[in-house]
Amino acid sequence: MGAWDVDLHEIIIVGAGIAGLTAARTLQDMGFDSVVLEKSKGIGGRCATRRLGEGIFDHGSQFFTVREPAFQELVDGWMLRGAVKQWTHGFPVIGDVTELAGHPRYCGVDGMTSMAKAMAEGLDIRREHRVKRVTEARACWQIEVEGGVRMRAGVLVLTAPVPQALRLINDENTWRIGAALSPLLVIHYSPCFAAMALLDGPSGLPVPGRPASRRVPFPGLPTTSARASRPARSR
Repeated sequence: MGAWDVDLHEIIIVGAGIAGLTAARTLQDMGFDSVVLEKSKGIGGRCATRRLGEGIFDHGSQFFTVREPAFQELVDGWMLRGAVKQWTHGFPVIGDVTELAGHPRYCGVDGMTSMAKAMAEGLDIRREHRVKRVTEARACWQIEVEGGVRMRAGVLVLTAPVPQALRLINDENTWRIGAALSPLLVIHYSPCFAAMALLDGPSGLPVPGRPASRRVPFPGLPTTSARASRPARSR
């Protein structure tokens, strides 16, 4: 058996994507300590940025919008810290008129992970900690991590996609609350592919570098975006 982490952590959060980081930040603001376990070297989940040579690719979410005042306060803070900027208020329609300007779209200054890094400041994040299974024990949760580490927590928060989260539950005692878990069993995710191309010249896409999604230039490709058009991104 693997070695036990000697501490009984107050709260363990599995996943350092936006949901996990938001949970950890909110709990910290409320005075609770938490440990975030992330399987990857990086953080941010779907706010993923990859660098290939001279290219910087946001191959997950490419921008985000704000519709709630509470979220706007957070975004304003990230803007003051230089983590995010406004990108555009609308997208052109290829071969037609530009759509009317709407709500602002925001992007990370140095990739979408800039937002995640701003959220992660001051949090206890354990990277490259891939959780194998979670088990309900007496008055705590037991979390087994690849490499033999076993941890304990009074409260466990799973933020991975639902099918992945359910696969971590390997305990008949936990599954006895099947009435609560059964609605989650019908949730499925559709896969998608992200094509990253490092061009040797201008893309030809109109400013701001992305057409309206209803009129894309490539059949079957729902969104196309040229990163060089975004603020503070010239590489």
